[in-house]
Amino acid sequence: MQQIGPRVGMRLIHMTHTEHRGSTTYHHYRIQTAWVDRPTEGVRTGSLRCATCGDMVGFRLCSQARAKARRRLWLAIGLIATAALAVTITITAKMISSGSGANPGLSCPPLSRWSH
Repeated sequence: MQQIGPRVGMRLIHMTHTEHRGSTTYHHYRIQTAWVDRPTEGVRTGSLRCATCGDMVGFRLCSQARAKARRRLWLAIGLIATAALAVTITITAKMISSGSGANPGLSCPPLSRWSH
């Protein structure tokens, strides 16, 4: 897992041109890395200039503490979702293996009863 530090290398990826060769299309990109300092607390917004086209690109950057808290939150959500999926699979497998998955009271009567 990538460490969260006081500086962030933000990558600006810009498509420079497209090239067609036969039935294949190639997209060419230029990658620029801009180093930005994290705020000590809260959130920092700003703009960076793209070296390819000169347009300004906005960004939003959280403090180290906030970034770490967000990472822990996403990790907890992932663990809870994985556990819930495992429990659902286990319960479903037990219902299927015990035969309680089918409810005879909900089955349709034979067609011969309806043909009169």
